[in-house]
Amino acid sequence: MESVHRWAAERGLRIEPYGVDLAPGLVAEARRRLPHWADRIEVGNAIDYRPRDGRRSTFVHTLLDCVPAHRRGDLVRHALEHLVEPGGRLLVSHYLAAGTVDRTAGQQLRDLGVAVGGEAGADGDRPPQTAWVDVPPR
Repeated sequence: MESVHRWAAERGLRIEPYGVDLAPGLVAEARRRLPHWADRIEVGNAIDYRPRDGRRSTFVHTLLDCVPAHRRGDLVRHALEHLVEPGGRLLVSHYLAAGTVDRTAGQQLRDLGVAVGGEAGADGDRPPQTAWVDVPPR
């Protein structure tokens, strides 16, 4: 949350971060470290998580490498259907070690039949780490 907030601010953008994590201990630590955002950090499973207040977000970021391969489609579909607002963007990262043979986030999204809007994060001999999906406006 901090790094995304800082990155956006450096570019003149203002975001209001929210977070969810499966581990109650990590959520407690995040709330302790970030008391100004404590009410925005929740325990939950990203595969079926729904915010308490029912809000959708303009930008949602999720990590494929934190989910078993056979459940990644569930994660992406859930985020697109329930978390990203119309006209928003789903950012999907899959962090790959240099020289890895695993598929990138973009490749995995395409395998799921999801239209990829773009990819970024290539670094040296590493392939793109993040792909995004633009959700059509209503």
